[in-house]
Amino acid sequence: MMNADTMKVVSDLKNSMNAMMELHSKALAQIPDSYATQKEKIMNDLSAIPKHVETKDFASINALLSKYANNDSK
Repeated sequence: MMNADTMKVVSDLKNSMNAMMELHSKALAQIPDSYATQKEKIMNDLSAIPKHVETKDFASINALLSKYANNDSK
């Protein structure tokens, strides 16, 4: 059973994740239709993130980070 502090952290994380997903959806909606194929792939990846977090699938999360995050340390 989770204590109140843990529940607060989980709730805050869920709210932050929902807000991030909403921002991503709005940003993706602005991408021109000429990029429909790439846009669909990105949307599928983004919609999978909450499931990966819930199931603690860190390999999939890291794969998405490598795919999309700017990891250039220069």
